[in-house]
Amino acid sequence: MSNIDRLLANYCRQVRLPWSSHTSGKQRIWFAVYPPAEERRVRARVPQFEAATLEANHGWARIDLTNLLPQWIASHEYREGIFTEPEHFSANSELEDLAVEQVRQACTAADADARRRALDPDGLETLADADGVVCLSATKGEAPAAERLRLLLVQALGSFDLAALLASAGPGGKNGTKAETLDDWLRDEFFEQHCALFHHRPFLWHLWDGHKSGFSALLNYHKLDHANLEKLTYAYLGDWIRRQQAAVDAGEAGSDARLAAAKTLQARLKLILEGEPPFDLFVRWKPLSSQAIGWQPDQNDGVRLNIRPFMAQDIPGGKKGAGLLRSKPNIKWEKDRGKEPMRAKAEFPWFWGWDEATQNFAGVGKEPDGNRWNDCHYSNAFKQAAQAPRK
Repeated sequence: MSNIDRLLANYCRQVRLPWSSHTSGKQRIWFAVYPPAEERRVRARVPQFEAATLEANHGWARIDLTNLLPQWIASHEYREGIFTEPEHFSANSELEDLAVEQVRQACTAADADARRRALDPDGLETLADADGVVCLSATKGEAPAAERLRLLLVQALGSFDLAALLASAGPGGKNGTKAETLDDWLRDEFFEQHCALFHHRPFLWHLWDGHKSGFSALLNYHKLDHANLEKLTYAYLGDWIRRQQAAVDAGEAGSDARLAAAKTLQARLKLILEGEPPFDLFVRWKPLSSQAIGWQPDQNDGVRLNIRPFMAQDIPGGKKGAGLLRSKPNIKWEKDRGKEPMRAKAEFPWFWGWDEATQNFAGVGKEPDGNRWNDCHYSNAFKQAAQAPRK
């Protein structure tokens, strides 16, 4: 891993952590420290820092002060004297005031733009999906995803060249496409391109049952709470299962395979809702007494940790390592760099010598090793026992 990759990885991990309620505005400042020789490489990766920030539900405004000093000197009344005797140069507070003003103006402009968008919407808000579940096939009276996407494109762009639009899909439009229709693109290519565009921390998840003509849905991670996952499992997928059962009863060819695939997916989603290992949520920086029981994700914990139950086991017919997802994001839950400070064994047992295998690990030894494991598994009963004293 390069220095810049490590810097970006550390930033992604930090930006997902919630702010402490006791942290003042002046304390909410981070500095990225890197060798001067890496400056151009860091600047080239700024869009990735922006994507990570937006994915963590924070705002983003880029303010470049690189030219502040040369511009100030160029406009200074005594610039010739500064060049002649730079050792006597002193900006006092003037340069600092200019920097503060630039930052203030940029933040004010960003806030004004956000308010303008809120007060003067572009009309596309009416096309937003309320529960964040968009099925690729028509389900429960909702139009299929491709039809809804086409309506959005027409409203946003007017007339458009579909072939050119598909060809430009993906990061930088470099991947090309084999799809000839929006439905083909959404079904076969969208999620892989989306993962690449957002550096394998996707906020839209393409879930499917492993059958090429079976059930598929796009899920908005930011809306995927327990209630909406239940709605997906029992309402949307339940409606699909009833239709496939009717097709089986009518003797329709291929319907039995679609029915079996859908029932397998529904059974897996029920396990995620329940949250027993390996479909549990685990966040290493939260004490055992605060770990989620069942599908109760905290979006501030980030995609990397919350997507784990959906990738815990592959579904028949699915992609290797992708679990219930249409393709496999490049996500791992291996040990992170660094060590944790002293933590109480009862609340943070995984920092006390985990063997990388034991479920419901309770900690061993007299001293913690502080290793930052991310792939521990704890049963609901174990978590409930840890939470019992708090009730």
